[in-house]
Formats: sequence, C-alpha cells, structure tokens
Amino acid sequence: DLTLKEITADVISQVERRKISNALESVAGNRTQAARNLGISLRSLMYKIKELEIR
Repeated sequence: DLTLKEITADVISQVERRKISNALESVAGNRTQAARNLGISLRSLMYKIKELEIR
C-alpha cells in the first residue's frame, strides 16, 4: 500500500505533467513561451520536462 506522502507526490506529478503538457500544446511546443505563461523560468520548465519525462 502507498503512504499518504507517496499518493500526494503522485497526484502532484500528474497535475504538473498535465499543466505543462497543456501549456506546451497551447504554444506549439515553444518552451520559452510556455514557461512565461506558467510563470516559471525556462530552466525550471526544462527541469520539470526531464523529471516528469514529458515529450
């Protein structure tokens, strides 16, 4: 069984993945614009893309 902490981390990852994917789709893959729209740095976006294995 998963702990509450593991479940929470999984849900957060799913939400982040969906939010980033939608942001990228809305700007035709332009990572700089997606980062700007999300209110995060390009470096943070790139880290999250790698961490969450977003293609």
